[in-house]
Amino acid sequence: MTNNLLPYAQLAEDPTSEIYISWIDTDTSRSDHDQSFEYRKKGTDDDWEEIEADKTEYPLGDGEYIHEAHLTSLDSDTEYEGTIICEDGFKSVEFYTLPSRLWRRDLVIANQSDIHILSSVSMDDSSEMDDIAAHDPDIYLFTGDLVHRADEMDSDRAPGWIEWFEDYYPRLNDSQLVPMIMSVGNHEVGEINTNELENPEAQDPEHGYYQKIFSNVPDLQAEGKNFGSVKIGNYFQFLIIDSMSATPIEQREWIDNTNPLSDNVLATLPSTHQPFTPGGQRSSDDETRRDYLRDELVRPLAKNPTVKFAVSGHIHLEKRSVPWTVVDEEPSGSDYIELKDGQEGYMVEAESEEEGITEFGDGYRNLRDSWSQWYLEYAMDDGMSNAQYEIIKVDKDNVEVMAKRFNSSREDKIEKKSFPMRTNTNQLGFIGG
Repeated sequence: MTNNLLPYAQLAEDPTSEIYISWIDTDTSRSDHDQSFEYRKKGTDDDWEEIEADKTEYPLGDGEYIHEAHLTSLDSDTEYEGTIICEDGFKSVEFYTLPSRLWRRDLVIANQSDIHILSSVSMDDSSEMDDIAAHDPDIYLFTGDLVHRADEMDSDRAPGWIEWFEDYYPRLNDSQLVPMIMSVGNHEVGEINTNELENPEAQDPEHGYYQKIFSNVPDLQAEGKNFGSVKIGNYFQFLIIDSMSATPIEQREWIDNTNPLSDNVLATLPSTHQPFTPGGQRSSDDETRRDYLRDELVRPLAKNPTVKFAVSGHIHLEKRSVPWTVVDEEPSGSDYIELKDGQEGYMVEAESEEEGITEFGDGYRNLRDSWSQWYLEYAMDDGMSNAQYEIIKVDKDNVEVMAKRFNSSREDKIEKKSFPMRTNTNQLGFIGG
């Protein structure tokens, strides 16, 4: 057995039947050699299935390689055991698929953003991940800026991702690989110049380390962009938004042309690094980027009955918005946001939580002052006590979002929020079993 293999799992397009098993080999004497992965259902005498792994050199490192095996045709809600096989060693791992129906157990999602590994102001104590592990997450969602300045692709940035998979990620579960999915931030892929937010060619989606390490989101559509949707059975869906290396216009066209916002789920979670409703300001460029994002994406989200909450990062503030929606007629008063000169309607506070979208924002560190805006129910800039991760629990009746702090038991009005699961008569047969 070798400790030079750093395994991780990536959430695939159909998490009930497929998964990506990846690993970084830090033993440079053999890391560029072909490697494979074998697997079978846990605790059985089934024959081992073996798949040759794809390999990519780790950019600007010390000779490490990234290996990846895409496993398909798996059984849903099933535990598997596997072995990474390399030239002079092996590593055993366990992984699982997600349930296709919500009747045996809840689905638990952990969400973080902006931990900025390698920064002077960062999450530098990997043991804090134990707090997240205590919730036993099925999925780990990251909403951008994991390694500080990892868009710069230099030898100083190279150790950051290795440190993540060596010290932080394994703490999510000490026996199984928790599948990851990301909405990229500016520290993953850079950011489109605000003068070119209508130019789909302005930013290379392969810029930075992100696509060298993760292929799950780029594989979701033929163009290899960093946005897409992942549907879990007929009950839950991620909408992964790229607010940094893709234009809002091309993502609106993708939504209009391919209909990734399925009505045939009970809940959809949009994830975006750049918030729709920021709790503060990072730069004037961010305001321009935010306005473009709102103009193109707020209306289709608000008009979809499965979208009741969203998560974002970037601003490094704990915040929760009021439930907001979009109306066609210009409201009286001043508490609204005009979308595309009114062509896309007006963003306003919804009359009830059931009729709007509540946006949660977080980030490990805090460097900005909070705003006072009509769309904010709560925003806090109280140093390092801000919300540092969220636990999202999904069952057949509700989605519960809990804003949490490491090593803290503080209870307040942002701590927990529940959203009734959308009622859909087409789903009643499967959610009850």
